[in-house]
Amino acid sequence: MRWCSALAGVAAVALVAGCSTTPVRTGDHGVAAQGHDVVAYFSAGEALSGASAHSHNWRGAEWHFVSEDNRARFADDPERYAPAYGGWCAWAMAEGRLVAGDPAYWTIHDERLYLNCNRSAQENWEADIEANIERAEEHWPDIAG
Repeated sequence: MRWCSALAGVAAVALVAGCSTTPVRTGDHGVAAQGHDVVAYFSAGEALSGASAHSHNWRGAEWHFVSEDNRARFADDPERYAPAYGGWCAWAMAEGRLVAGDPAYWTIHDERLYLNCNRSAQENWEADIEANIERAEEHWPDIAG
């Protein structure tokens, strides 16, 4: 968890630089989910890197996809596919902290994608997903501002 805590300050800077009503976690280049195709988590069941050739802009971020079909699916219903909490670490959100999510650590629960910052955070998140979602939902409005 030390790694997650260390990123909290860095992640907060990205939030200030973001735009829109719901902050989306982006890297230095404005790309959400570190360029991973968020639709692929649902359709392929794995984290796949997308391509800028299949991109879509939403909520001030560029989203990459593995295919035009996935790009179109996202464009038609981005709320369905975008990760909860703008792609920030779900476990940290449950603790009231803003920490960058890592697309390699993910869970789909009740048709919602959640990213975490590392394996430890993922294990803590999955230990009691329902309670963690409840806590994260309480913190998110204040953090999302």
